[in-house]
Amino acid sequence: MNRGINEVLGRVRLVLAEAGWALVYHSTNPEAARQIVRTRKLKPKAEPDVYVSNVPHTAYGHAVVQMRVPERVLELDDEFPDGRVDYRIHVGYGGRVRVVDPKIVREALEDVRDIRGRVWDVERAARELSRFEFIAYFVARKTRRKADRELVGDHQLVRTKKGWVDIVHLGREKVPQFSPTKDLNRVYDYIRRGPLGFYVRQAEDYRIDVLG
Repeated sequence: MNRGINEVLGRVRLVLAEAGWALVYHSTNPEAARQIVRTRKLKPKAEPDVYVSNVPHTAYGHAVVQMRVPERVLELDDEFPDGRVDYRIHVGYGGRVRVVDPKIVREALEDVRDIRGRVWDVERAARELSRFEFIAYFVARKTRRKADRELVGDHQLVRTKKGWVDIVHLGREKVPQFSPTKDLNRVYDYIRRGPLGFYVRQAEDYRIDVLG
């Protein structure tokens, strides 16, 4: 690791997850973020380098992926007054770097709705909806797309006229996992224990981050 990185490490405290590995964040679009989680690989589109940061931010996309990378591959790219430091990882054109434990820690939602069907900004929703209501809408939004459902065993949380229900997509068949219910306490207790708990944790983390 070069001297510039060593100096930065001492000043901004880049988190070393374990000997030789650094905890970093990559800002990108939601689709690319899901691809990183699925493949555990980080690759550039049309340049020889990929970029990561010591803190989560959405400067280059609405999604942020947390991951561990070998400390030795990090090259100092830019520094900011607020303590953010960006790093470059050189992989070459068409190259890629394997990452460890990638997970999406932030993603903007475009159409979170409250119980009355009004469209809310996700930050406002996190502040004003009840905890369980926000989590239900967050999980429902996150499992609409097939690519997102694949991360949770093809489960999808759906709101029907009779209430919330978890359905599993088995080919063309949709299999309800319980009878629709409007009891959000029950919905939360059920989904947090199963595969949908993956997105429940994201919802909880996002809400805590917003509320401080």
